[in-house]
Amino acid sequence: MMSLTLEINPYLLVTSITIILVFIYRFIDNFVSESVARIVLDMDADEIDRHAAIVHRYERLFPSLTPLLKLGDKKFKSSHDDLVALLRVYLPKAINAQNNNKMKDEDHSSLLSYLTSSRVLSRDIDGSLMRRDLETDETIAHVLSFIGEIFTSMTASIQFMVYELARNPECQEELYKEVTSLFPNEEDVTMENLQYMEYFDMFFSETYRKHPIAPGFSKEDRMSRHQYSFLPFGQGPRGCPGQRLATMTMKIAMIYLVRRYTFSTSNKTQIPLKEALRPSLCPADGVHVNVNPR
Repeated sequence: MMSLTLEINPYLLVTSITIILVFIYRFIDNFVSESVARIVLDMDADEIDRHAAIVHRYERLFPSLTPLLKLGDKKFKSSHDDLVALLRVYLPKAINAQNNNKMKDEDHSSLLSYLTSSRVLSRDIDGSLMRRDLETDETIAHVLSFIGEIFTSMTASIQFMVYELARNPECQEELYKEVTSLFPNEEDVTMENLQYMEYFDMFFSETYRKHPIAPGFSKEDRMSRHQYSFLPFGQGPRGCPGQRLATMTMKIAMIYLVRRYTFSTSNKTQIPLKEALRPSLCPADGVHVNVNPR
């Protein structure tokens, strides 16, 4: 077990913590980016290695953008054009693979497979209703929107959770106990086991509710509330289509972080935390906490 002590070498301690913080931020970004590539675009490991830079460069624009995206901005336009060009090449290949696999309508391994097999209601020239396939530009527009929204919201959510763990050490310890109890080894993390993370679900909901003191989203609390009194992902036909993806990805990311590190407040930790819309809600100046290996 590693430990960092201020008495031995203050400069080394600060440097080590800085390196760990940079690693964690990169881990969050890269983890979410790879998840998006796999689940949205159904890319395998080799395709991710080849195309990750283009996808990630596009994603990284979003946390720093103003609410109004300026397509005239050269940096944004270049990243946007590169990803659109990649999708124009990638889409036909994905559709051919989908057809060759003879996928049924209900078999969708990614958002892309769902979009390419969807038929939307439209009007013909004579005004009659008809169903048609999505055009290439429409599919690309949906994919771009999904990539940006997932990356922005999930990276911000993980930052908020790290902040709350630092401010609530008792919650951090409870979450650590749940993680090590359900997943003694990393290979024990499965889709089935993720659904048993009851404490995480409470902590996540409380974080979304905004800066909690202690979790208040137990089974009993949820049963006693109206189902529409708390809607972090919306509800009904306008609800977030990426809810399950987001929850699963954030659970896996937090399992990795909580197993390896402890978080605590520092003299740079903002209390209360300043927030901004860029274009989704996120920490205005990032999250500053102490990070120590377990």
